[in-house]
Parts: sequence; C-alpha cells; structure tokens
Amino acid sequence: MNCSETDDQSQNCGSHTFLVMWDCYGLETLIDVTAREQENIINALRGEPVRHTNPIQMMILRARTNSQRFYEIYYFNSEISEQEILDMFEHDTQTIVDAIRRVGQSVYDGRETRQRVIT
Repeated sequence: MNCSETDDQSQNCGSHTFLVMWDCYGLETLIDVTAREQENIINALRGEPVRHTNPIQMMILRARTNSQRFYEIYYFNSEISEQEILDMFEHDTQTIVDAIRRVGQSVYDGRETRQRVIT
C-alpha cells in the first residue's frame, strides 16, 4: 500500500495493530487498535469523552461461554488496511487465518485439539 502526504487515507498508512476474533462460522470481530487509540488521544486533547472499554475481556468471556464455536482471538500488526483484511476474510478465509496464526499473538485459542474417533 503506497501512501503520500496528500492521500486522504493517510491515517491508514504504516503499521497498525489489530485485534481479531473468529470462530468456526467465520470472522466475528476486527478492531483497529491503533486507530482507536489515536481517536482517544484526539478526544482527550479536545476535552471530549475517551473510550475506556477493553473489548478483550468481553471477547474472552464470549469465547469461554460459547466453547462449542471454537473461538480464536489474536493481536497482530499489519501494514494492510482494515478493509483489505475484511476482504481477505470474505474471499480467502483460510489463508488469512493461517497468516494471523503464524505472525500474531494468541490471546485465546479454543480450537478443538483432540482427534475425533468414529466407532
């Protein structure tokens, strides 16, 4: 992704940290943590309310409560945009999931680990 100072989307340039959550049915949540923190800084400077919610706790609670859905939650850094990541989840899910597992930091892994036995 090429960025220039005249680019309207210059806030999307550079590496961003994302928090992602998916289950056996697909992508559930993708949060651009970098953009959220930038928004909080701007709001604080303006004297406006700042979001103090931490979605990780609620995401882990949801994953543990619905263990039959085999949730996975990861943090990862990427230079591609949020929209490009969403498009990859839409069109080539396994590739993006494998890439995130390889380079990301696992927060929660509820994957099925035991082999199924057919009798």
